[in-house]
Amino acid sequence: MIEEFAAAGALLAACGLIFFVACMLINLKAWGQTTGFGDLPAGIVLGATATAQLFHPIEPFAGFIFDLRNLPLALAGAFLNWRAALVAVAMAALARAGVGGTGMWTGIVAMAWAAGAAALWKHARARWPMRPLLARLALGGLVATSVGVGVALPDPVRGWFFTYAAPLLVGLYLVLLPALVWLIDRGVLLDSLSRRNTRSALKKRNVDVLTLPAFTREIRLSALLGQSGTAHSVLCLRLWDLERLKGRHAGTDFNLVRDAVMLRLSGALPEIRTLGLMDRATLLLPITREQFVQLDRIRDAIKAALHESPFFLKDGQRHWASYDLGLLPCAAFAEGDRLLPRRISNCPTIDRSQSPRPARVQDPRDHARISERFEGFENADMLFFKAAHLMTPSTA
Repeated sequence: MIEEFAAAGALLAACGLIFFVACMLINLKAWGQTTGFGDLPAGIVLGATATAQLFHPIEPFAGFIFDLRNLPLALAGAFLNWRAALVAVAMAALARAGVGGTGMWTGIVAMAWAAGAAALWKHARARWPMRPLLARLALGGLVATSVGVGVALPDPVRGWFFTYAAPLLVGLYLVLLPALVWLIDRGVLLDSLSRRNTRSALKKRNVDVLTLPAFTREIRLSALLGQSGTAHSVLCLRLWDLERLKGRHAGTDFNLVRDAVMLRLSGALPEIRTLGLMDRATLLLPITREQFVQLDRIRDAIKAALHESPFFLKDGQRHWASYDLGLLPCAAFAEGDRLLPRRISNCPTIDRSQSPRPARVQDPRDHARISERFEGFENADMLFFKAAHLMTPSTA
């Protein structure tokens, strides 16, 4: 009885370690992208996890020993690039070679097989979308084929392996791998931590984030009371390129990018103390009459804040922001009718910023001439737009 409890505890500890590493995987990828190491830190951690599994096997009863080293290697193949996955496999393979014994080469081939099958699953999933549950079960099934390498074991060991160890390992792969992929796909821990950190940081900067009804009430109340610094206009920042983030990470990526945008805006424009949210991709920034005169500075500050560096998504990929910047008078919010969301969506655009990826230009001189040609029109349009809004009566 004591041996069974000890084996169950060892299995829970092994699974707990793997699940903990899976929860930290996206953070490791994002940190690697930020520091320039790419997926290498995550690959080293997964390789170390596989090595720890190898040196701490599970023994349910005397003579029956197995471990879960192929699970971290499968995660490396499924979520990291090939270099990081190769590092993880190499670390585990060196550890297995150091242990030696019967089946050493078979074990090394099985580890490479598990990582390779997971990498194949990653490419297939990107090319042929399928239902999430089926995709996760497919990963478990592909990695479970690694037990087939056991046919290369010597005859007495081969029979024991396929009788006892192989069915248990297949069952564990089919159960644990879908759960691990679900945890990584959902990103519950990362998303909740990001939201909590964002709200805390904005609160420390004395920035209020309001929904559209609360934002409208705030604008109307400040106009009725005639408070100093009453908003004259509202900037409507539409992150239209977030529509490209549809997919299995869409919900979390929306929140990550939007929260990061709010943090950058609060740092670039400390004079703005209120942010409104019409939807997940539209932010509202109230500006006073004095700030409206400096609209060019505010527009440049927004562009610099959003284009200073890429945003990192849940899977560690980089995303450059593209946005439209519109402008509405506060009178539109003072009315408070049901057409307000439509007015915000269709408000005049004063700036449209594409992602700052370098474009291919045939001749630099042609590019310079085109830029000079359109720069005058853009400045003239902005002057007319500012003049029209300055002649608009304030709601104060």
